[in-house]
Amino acid sequence: MGRVDCMGAKGKMIELNRGVSDINMKRAYLSSVLLSVAVPVSVIAACIGNWSGVFARNTYIVVAGLMEVFQLLFMFVLRKQYSLDEFDRFHAIYTAYFYVTFVYLMFGAVCDIAQSGSILFYLAACVYIVFIPAFTKAECIGILMFQTVVVILLSIVSSMDLRMFFDVCIIQAATILLVAYQHNLAVQRVRVNMQLKRKKDYSEHDALTGLYNRRGLDARIKAIWPFCERNRLSVAMIAVDVDYFKKYNDTFGHPKGDECLKTVAGILKNSAQRSTDVVTRTGGEEFIVFVQDMDEESLISLAMKIRNNLDQKHIEHAYYGVSKYVTVSMGIAGFVPAYNNDFKKLYQEADNALYLAKKNGRNCIVYDGKVYGSIMNGASRVAST
Repeated sequence: MGRVDCMGAKGKMIELNRGVSDINMKRAYLSSVLLSVAVPVSVIAACIGNWSGVFARNTYIVVAGLMEVFQLLFMFVLRKQYSLDEFDRFHAIYTAYFYVTFVYLMFGAVCDIAQSGSILFYLAACVYIVFIPAFTKAECIGILMFQTVVVILLSIVSSMDLRMFFDVCIIQAATILLVAYQHNLAVQRVRVNMQLKRKKDYSEHDALTGLYNRRGLDARIKAIWPFCERNRLSVAMIAVDVDYFKKYNDTFGHPKGDECLKTVAGILKNSAQRSTDVVTRTGGEEFIVFVQDMDEESLISLAMKIRNNLDQKHIEHAYYGVSKYVTVSMGIAGFVPAYNNDFKKLYQEADNALYLAKKNGRNCIVYDGKVYGSIMNGASRVAST
């Protein structure tokens, strides 16, 4: 079923954050792959480097071993490719993971500067930090502030000269700019995708009811029809028309008429609830329910469900020729797609059945030449042509 979701500012922000998270999940996997390679390399560097402190080197190697195990587990989790909802659910795990990796890299950088006087490890750590998928700008700023504190403390407790301190500050500033750029780029990309998706939704949906319009229906048919044809699945269409709607509009006015149409649309959506059902407003008071893989009994049951649900609303009608309440006429057609059985033929047959329903007193259902709904003694009768 199709409908346009009207979102407020809060809803748009949630969608934006989810989109950024989706992009950052890909970056998370990339950075985890890089780190899984960087950890063994850093251990080799610690072993062959000029680390005079044996305890620091051994501690670092032990931490590196634990990190590698944690890294492989995390990569396994990411490879499952969770949906957005599941991704949000595991957000805390991902955040904790990157905080751990951040502390690990800073620990290595401190040891490297203190033991060998080189800032190469710190530079590598900053490059990795650029790939950290900060989900929000607050997280991004928090990580960089912590990194700055580490640099300041390091300059105080170590024998860092002025030139090295200047180089570290330049690297730190570049890291801040790159992280901010990465985050803003992700946000802009998601906003563009949201705008394109929203424009597509508006072009394929009816503005009043939120149902698919004819363009949206055609797009779904192009995807569904070949699948049903390949798998020999039946397709069917229920053409729906609100009885004497012009008289309703003329009596109660167009605002009331719009409310009536929205009520009918809601009933159709709530009645045809399968993910493959396509509910469409084709124009005015005319609707279509396109379904697949339903037998004759199920189709009639669905149409009767629509009719009964509308009856329960008791929407007063201005014309009592059929009922004192708003009613609908329905025509059903269905077959298995084949060379001579295309969508145009299905549409025509459903429209012909709808015409017979109107001709036979309205407020009824016509399928395969029989009238349902407008019946006597529980038996259907043959429609007169």
